[in-house]
Amino acid sequence: MRTSFSLLPLLLLAAIGCDGDVSQISTTDEALARWRAAALQHYQVEQRIVFICNTCDGGSAEAWARVEVRGGQVVAVDYAEGAFVFEAEGMPRSPLETALTVEEVFERLAAAQSYGHGTLEASFNPVLGYPTRFSWVSSDGEVREEIKLRNLRAL
Repeated sequence: MRTSFSLLPLLLLAAIGCDGDVSQISTTDEALARWRAAALQHYQVEQRIVFICNTCDGGSAEAWARVEVRGGQVVAVDYAEGAFVFEAEGMPRSPLETALTVEEVFERLAAAQSYGHGTLEASFNPVLGYPTRFSWVSSDGEVREEIKLRNLRAL
């Protein structure tokens, strides 16, 4: 039986700690292509999500949850109080329901781009392409969504 695998994820992860020239990402498509090229299905990432509807106070504590993803699915959340802030009816309340995979963050980003109104900002990890910050505020300021990711590591 022959087994094959790609060295690309290992090379990309090795580049994280290097001072080599990693080009900045200028588009969401470019970021998604880097993420897909990394082919990470098992990883851990720290995550913070804020979704506020009908209020935009801008002030909430910076707490982070550690999210474990295996096979492209969230399987565990080491929850920190305040890491997931939701102020809207019908929004999920459990950390396991609330935590997102990197792919799901890209889906939220694509949805926000399709709205055609409001202010959208995004930044990406220059090596792996995953969003490090995604922020969308509706044009009337009534809805605010912000997702931050950091310290992603392969498992």
